[in-house]
Amino acid sequence: MRKTWAALLLAAVVAPVVPARAADHRDGPNSINSPEGDLNDIYTWMSPDAKTVNLALTAVPNAGKAFVDGGPVNPARFSNALKYVININSRPSDNASIQAGATGLDARARFRIIATFDAGTPQKMQLWLVNVNTGRALEYVTGDPSSAAGLTSRDGKLRVYAGLRDDPFFFNLQGLFDFETYYHDIEQFIPAADGAGCRPLGPIQQNAAVNYLGMNFGTGADFFASFNTLAIVLTVDKTLLTTTGPILSVWASTHR
Repeated sequence: MRKTWAALLLAAVVAPVVPARAADHRDGPNSINSPEGDLNDIYTWMSPDAKTVNLALTAVPNAGKAFVDGGPVNPARFSNALKYVININSRPSDNASIQAGATGLDARARFRIIATFDAGTPQKMQLWLVNVNTGRALEYVTGDPSSAAGLTSRDGKLRVYAGLRDDPFFFNLQGLFDFETYYHDIEQFIPAADGAGCRPLGPIQQNAAVNYLGMNFGTGADFFASFNTLAIVLTVDKTLLTTTGPILSVWASTHR
């Protein structure tokens, strides 16, 4: 079994209140057999006063309900054999990584939020915010994180909730199927693939994709509307994460 499941990549600008999110559901055989380690989505957004960074990591697709093609996961629990990790990089500008010769997101985490869970009921969490360069734990909490108030670190700069929540991700699965049918009908009129292997869609086809995948044609609904998920939700003082610049890159992983 692989030690690390899929990483979810996104870049979030810390100064404006602009949310960022990445999605990844049902990766492969390992995640189907061990759904407690299957990451769904990661969300980041700023508080209205831009003083705190909010992060939400979700795991276990359709938690608390039976999978369509697998066994039930009920009640859903965090694994006591995994570390749930949110990796964070801080840089001074959007093009800082490019200037340094890096490609894409700089994958060198400067901070890690590491969460572990025991096998008890309710599950007890231990969570650290670690400076990777120094190995120093900047914040630490432990206890049952499933109450509405969650857990707060001693200096109040970090708060965390972990437990079962309604899955906030929206996806119109029927719309995807409808667009697939539409695409096959027009495929012969679409230009050949470019150097990157992509076949460019014209404005009409692009608008059709938006309409099919949204709700404009009225043929679909949110596939995840009745799904639950396990969530780790954090509020972190911005000053802890922006020591080397106001631009954050955030991705997540699970490790044995």
